[in-house]
Amino acid sequence: MENWQHHTTKKETFLETESFFTHIALIPLARGGGFGYDSLNAKKIDDLGKQTHDVFCVLSWTWKGVAMGEVIETTAQRVVRLKAAFARDGFEVSDDDLFTLQSGDDVRIGMIAKSKTLYNYETKEPKITYYVEGTSYEMGYLLGLMAEPKVSVMTTEFIEQLPFAFVGLDLKDGPIETILSKLILSIADHWSQNIPDALPDSIKEQLKGVLEGCQKANADTQVTEKGLWLLNTAFDTILSHVFTGELFMENSISPSQLRIPTFCNAFSISGEAADGKHFFGRDFMFASADIFQNYACMLISVPKGEDAGVPFMSFMAPGMVGCITGLNTEGVAMGVNTLASAACNTEQPGFCSLLLVRYAMEHGKTSQEVLDILTQATRGVSWSYPVADGKDGSAFIAEIIESIDEDVSSFSDLALSYPSRYYRKTLPKKPELMAGVAGYQNGIHDITPYILKGVFPRWNDQNTHSLYERHNEDLWQRYNNRPFSDHHAKIVPGAFDPMGRINPTDQDRNCPSSFYFAPERQSRPDIVLATNLFIGDEMRYFAMSPWIAMLSNGKDINDFQWRYDELNFLIDRALGMPGDGPITPISEDTARELINFLSPNGRFPDYYDNSPKSSDGKRTVIEGGVSLLELKEKTFESQFGYYGDGWVKLHLMNYVS
Repeated sequence: MENWQHHTTKKETFLETESFFTHIALIPLARGGGFGYDSLNAKKIDDLGKQTHDVFCVLSWTWKGVAMGEVIETTAQRVVRLKAAFARDGFEVSDDDLFTLQSGDDVRIGMIAKSKTLYNYETKEPKITYYVEGTSYEMGYLLGLMAEPKVSVMTTEFIEQLPFAFVGLDLKDGPIETILSKLILSIADHWSQNIPDALPDSIKEQLKGVLEGCQKANADTQVTEKGLWLLNTAFDTILSHVFTGELFMENSISPSQLRIPTFCNAFSISGEAADGKHFFGRDFMFASADIFQNYACMLISVPKGEDAGVPFMSFMAPGMVGCITGLNTEGVAMGVNTLASAACNTEQPGFCSLLLVRYAMEHGKTSQEVLDILTQATRGVSWSYPVADGKDGSAFIAEIIESIDEDVSSFSDLALSYPSRYYRKTLPKKPELMAGVAGYQNGIHDITPYILKGVFPRWNDQNTHSLYERHNEDLWQRYNNRPFSDHHAKIVPGAFDPMGRINPTDQDRNCPSSFYFAPERQSRPDIVLATNLFIGDEMRYFAMSPWIAMLSNGKDINDFQWRYDELNFLIDRALGMPGDGPITPISEDTARELINFLSPNGRFPDYYDNSPKSSDGKRTVIEGGVSLLELKEKTFESQFGYYGDGWVKLHLMNYVS
């Protein structure tokens, strides 16, 4: 009793100081076993005398912790530092938006930071950044605890609307749209069940944490295990079927009745071209289902525990464990772009897209480590992954199909099996294809072993384009001579020049469907870019299946090529090319304009004419988000919600000790 009275006296004396209020506000109550959290804040200090004995025990322990400079002081300092970091980035964290979680002898922190100046045009709510730390489970738990209402919407309403994004525009608001969307949702529901077998335990633990955090926050939550899994895996599952077409053909659904709802642009600009900086630009063009734009946010994750990797920051929506765009404290950045090929595994869509980016951001400390993670993953869907490393200026675009394990000969046979016989007559034959695959062993980067695993890394300092372009004229002619053709594609002057365009405008349709070898146009070792095209010659074979050709024919394939060529042209022009004099390095403002070149306020105001608008019709929805990362200073800037909303900019290193 004497000891308790002593601490009570000390406590009462210390209550007069503001710092004690800070310490008390952070105390998590361990109620029995497992995890507990508490919402104590400064307003409740006056009522401490009425609390249970458990609270007084915590207060006694609090004072001893402060006196000895141990756990609680460290936690308090961490909160002060994090709040200061958010304040410098224009955010604030209220006492009600501070969450703690007891983890053994440690305290985990979760925060909801709200922008003081940036708001969503439609909802009028401030832009949000979440902060979580701990094991994978704990980070998921904290996010679920903080964002349960938003996770609920994403795992119910968003998932219900997602299938409609894959339905062809000509079928909108008709009876076939409903039938087709139900089929697509059933595909996601059934085949997503196989994906957990391909995932690392940490991803599954984080999803479990999100669920249990939501359940703790709201006993009547609509968030379910099934809903969370669909939110995080349905896109991969659906695309594996959309890209192969087997199930749709069995149900008499043609490619023209489907569409690919996700397009993307990305670039890495470093070295001399960026005046010593390293810009990673990312435009994620994603079907919003009239929901995503109001829930998109930023997330700062600080892994802790035995198997913890490095801290990272991501653009996402609550409930998404994966990263749309990511940046870690090693200066490695990553995104993911849709890439249509028939080389997918419908039985096991695998470890892909957003979840794979999230894992790579925690465990990939270099661009090479990220490439190895991509190669070793059990993949079942084709995607393109832009990756950049600010430490050495390296960058690559990984063009990926399902996991394979071939030699040069069997890979060539596999690639040649995808195009129809009609086009195989004009394409390079097996000896030339084998020579092309094996020839990469002599480059700056030996990418042959990766190609044989289904991964084609286009490094910024290695021009991977071969001599296959010489077949293009014959392929264009072959396309134009096909039976029952109503479309004539042409090769315009300068189409394959370093700053050329196959489609001079976004309305042109000069691509012979997917039956050609796209120019890389890589003229500098400090720049690499991507849209939704296979650029690696050998990988283009996988996009030449009849189903893919029909699926991406018309506007899609021509749009993919136009965006690639236009972005390449704009970057080169910003550098002052072509010209014999010194280049003009790209500034941060210019880099932001480049990655946002499709903005309604930019060079192409009509590009998003058919995109959703705000309820008053004055603003265009950003379907996805536009991001610019600077990898030397490790800053992450994103625009999401509506065009005209301000850009959120965060400084990652301020949030890690």
